[in-house]
Amino acid sequence: MNTLLAFLAQFGVILAPPPVHDLSHESLCRAMQTPHCTHVAAVFLVDKPEHNLMRGHVYLSDRVDLSTVKGQSVLLHELVHVYQIQNGMVGDTCQDHYAAERQAYIMQNTFLRRRGHALVKMFLPDCSNEPAKRTIWAPYKGK
Repeated sequence: MNTLLAFLAQFGVILAPPPVHDLSHESLCRAMQTPHCTHVAAVFLVDKPEHNLMRGHVYLSDRVDLSTVKGQSVLLHELVHVYQIQNGMVGDTCQDHYAAERQAYIMQNTFLRRRGHALVKMFLPDCSNEPAKRTIWAPYKGK
């Protein structure tokens, strides 16, 4: 974790690190309720007591190996989201979600590039059919 926090600090990203937990990939997919779960490796979630998930915690799929650079980059991606939430940088619209994800992927790929690894594909939300005012991130912003 210290390596990741030091990397982020180079860009002025200072955060209070959250608790990080391993979770079976199947449990993570159930909690995310997404049909495209193959690419889901980690989440920084709101409260989901029915899945034993708590606000402000990062949950990593048991498929993520933190001893590898790629695995560390997954955690780094989630730490960028932690920073965004801790600093009130996340708005409520799909476009805000898009911008937050894009920033996290850019930081993740910068980390990977500097270590000579292949970049990860960005899985960004499709906002083309979303109403401009649709609230999707509001639950992340509360305490």
